[in-house]
Order: sequence, then C-alpha cells, then structure tokens
Amino acid sequence: MVPAARYQELMSKPVETIFALIVLRLGEKLANELAADLLQNKPMPPVTWPRLG
Repeated sequence: MVPAARYQELMSKPVETIFALIVLRLGEKLANELAADLLQNKPMPPVTWPRLG
C-alpha cells in the first residue's frame, strides 16, 4: 500500500509510465477499456484520494 503522503509523487509521474504499468500489471484488455473510455471524453466518476497528514 502506498502511503497517502506519496500520492503527489505518484501523480507527478509521466502518463506513459503509469499507463505502461497498467498494461503490464493488469493486462491489455483492461488497458484497452480504459483507453476507449478516456478517448470518448466520458465524464469520469469522482475519485476520493487518500488524505494527506
């Protein structure tokens, strides 16, 4: 589990790196579904990020 205080560091990583890890760890099928959703400009659900501190 990533400590909440490190999420800012995570969000500063290049998108290409994050997406490559999604493909590697979770599979091409999920990555293709994510890409399709993002390219359709659908509204994304809100995300509750961990609280810092």
